[in-house]
Amino acid sequence: MVQTDIRSRAWTRYWASGALHSCDGSFALEGEGAIAAFWRAAFIDAPTQGHLLDLGTGNGGLMLAASRALQAWQLSGVDLSRPILPWLDAGRDGGRIQLFAETRMEQVPLPSGAINLLVSQFGIEYADHQQVVREALRLLAPGGRLALVVHHAESVVTRVAADELRALDLLAADDGLLAATTVVLPHMAALRGGQAPSPAAYAAREAFNRAMREVSALMATLEVADVLGQAQAGVQGMLLAVHPGNLHEALGKLAAYRDELAAAAVRAREQIQAAMTRGQLDAFLTGFREAMPALEASPLLQDGKLIAWAVRGMRAD
Repeated sequence: MVQTDIRSRAWTRYWASGALHSCDGSFALEGEGAIAAFWRAAFIDAPTQGHLLDLGTGNGGLMLAASRALQAWQLSGVDLSRPILPWLDAGRDGGRIQLFAETRMEQVPLPSGAINLLVSQFGIEYADHQQVVREALRLLAPGGRLALVVHHAESVVTRVAADELRALDLLAADDGLLAATTVVLPHMAALRGGQAPSPAAYAAREAFNRAMREVSALMATLEVADVLGQAQAGVQGMLLAVHPGNLHEALGKLAAYRDELAAAAVRAREQIQAAMTRGQLDAFLTGFREAMPALEASPLLQDGKLIAWAVRGMRAD
């Protein structure tokens, strides 16, 4: 895993976009779909009152769904980054909903036995496995329930992340499209200012064209290549618009775009590393099984496509 501060910044940037969860736009937490049905079942089985903890809550999409289904419950969320919880009405919900931002899942500032339902969607697997299992068991009250949606190593979600990471790595390479655009932009601005093209300008143009061809070639091989198409369109727009008067602004926008893609690469790489095979999931759950002998784990499918692991259990002691 990458350093904690780099992870925190990368995810803080993502939550600032307003997304409710890490696969926002792909899967709904309420309404139709396999993930929504999983959470609906988890909440229906819950008692009238209790305390829910969401590990890796992000912008609290799962807490939002829980707040509607478990209206008399206390809800807490933990996240390593600084989410914004755009849906939270502090005047209405603040008394029963709390967020522990910039907090490790392995060290939750709540008393032992405080939690009746511990949940996580694409969150708990990012933590240190042994430490987070130990912390979850410390927090769960006797009879407390566990409900997890965990990244599957062979899911469509992980395949998409792998495609995205290949695309991002190509764009960010030393001789990739973003580097080539950084070099060619000043030459284009100079040409628009009336300067004659220099040998360096011709070389920059050729490097840019070569990078564009490499992007097109990779696009043809990927299941999901949106980021590559967006990058091509974006840099072409910059080249068409640049002139001596806005070169500094254009280079600033390009640098900001590079930072955005670098953060996306951190998130994609971490997601791929966190995704589990059956063997890895079984090893992870071993720490729970002594306290939860009836723990169940199964693949979660939507429209015939594998999307995650689904885990449910109840503490016996």
